[in-house]
Amino acid sequence: RMELVQKRVKLLWIFSLVLLFCITGFSIAAAKDGAETKAKNNDNLPLVTVELLEYHILPQTITGYGNVISPQSVALRSQTNGSIQAIKFKYGQKVKSGDILFVIKNTAISEQLKGLAADLKYKKQNYLRLNQQAKLFRSSVSEGGENGLIKAQTDYQQSLSKYNQAYNSQNLLSPISGIVSATNLAVGDYVSAGDSRVKVTKSVNKKSLQIQYILPSSYINKAKVGQSVEFVAAQSQSDDKKAQVYKALVSYVSPEINIDTRGVVVRADFAENINLAPNTFGQVTQVINPKYKTLAIPQGLVQTDPAGFFVFAYHNNKVVKEYFIPGGLTKSGLIEVVSGLKEKEQIITT
Repeated sequence: RMELVQKRVKLLWIFSLVLLFCITGFSIAAAKDGAETKAKNNDNLPLVTVELLEYHILPQTITGYGNVISPQSVALRSQTNGSIQAIKFKYGQKVKSGDILFVIKNTAISEQLKGLAADLKYKKQNYLRLNQQAKLFRSSVSEGGENGLIKAQTDYQQSLSKYNQAYNSQNLLSPISGIVSATNLAVGDYVSAGDSRVKVTKSVNKKSLQIQYILPSSYINKAKVGQSVEFVAAQSQSDDKKAQVYKALVSYVSPEINIDTRGVVVRADFAENINLAPNTFGQVTQVINPKYKTLAIPQGLVQTDPAGFFVFAYHNNKVVKEYFIPGGLTKSGLIEVVSGLKEKEQIITT
C-alpha cells in the first residue's frame, strides 16, 4: 500500500512538471508573437524628426525704388501746359546744353508761334536791308538815319526773343551738358507748367553721389539718419550674373510729408566709391529695425497649395497640416511667421 502511494505521488510530480513546462512554453511563445506583432506595427509607423518653432532676430526692412543723384543735378521743368508730343532722349543718354529733350503740344502757343514767326521774318528782313544800305553808302540811311537802323535792330532782337521764348516753352531744352535721368512720361501724357520732368547731371566726383528715394508716410518716425541701405541698379538685376549690391547710410530724412507723393524723401550716402552713373535707377532696401524679434521658420519646410502656405506639424501623436501667414522678412533661409503658428510648436523637418 505504501508503494502505491509513493507511485501516485511520483506521477503527480511528473504531471505537475509537464504542466509547468507547457504553461511556460505557451507564455514564451505568446510573448514572442506579441513582440513580433508590435515590431511589425512599429515598422508601419513613419519615423519623423521635429524642431521647435522659435523666435529669431530678423532685420526689419522696407523696399522701394530710387535714383543715384548728384549735387550738380539740374531739374528740367515744363514752362507751359500741354501734352507730350515727342521725347527726344533715352535714359542715361549724354546730352549737350540746348538739346531738345521734350516737345510739348499747346494749341494756343502753336498759333502764337505762327504770328511771331511772320513778325520775326519781316523785322529781320527790314534790319538786314537797312544794314546793307548803311554798308553800301557808308553813311546814314534815308529811312530814319542811324537811329532808324538801331531801331530796326532792336525790333528784330525783341521779335527774336519773343519767338525763342514761345518756342522754348514748347521745346524743353537741356539747361546743361550731362547725363539725363529716367522719366515716367510717355507721348500723349499731359503736363502742367512748373512740373519737374527730368534731371540732367554734370560729370562729378563719384564720392559726392547719393541715393534719393521716397518712403511711405507711415515711416516718417521710423526712418533715421545712420540706418543702413542697400542699392541694386535695375540694369544689373536683369543680367544673368549676380547683381552687385552697393552699401549706403541714411544721411537725410525729410521732416515733412511730400504733398504730391504723400511720402517721405530720404537720401543716403554711399559707403565707398561706386561705379554708377548719376540718375541710375534701382531698388533700395532700408533697414528700419536691425534687431526685430519675430517667429521664423526655415523656408525649406514651407509648402503651398491653393489654400495658402503650410507646414507639417506633430500634434497629439499625429502629423497635421498647419496653415500660416508669412511675412516679408527673410534672412539666412528663415521666413517670418505673422500668424497661424505658435512658439514651441513641433514642426516636422523630415
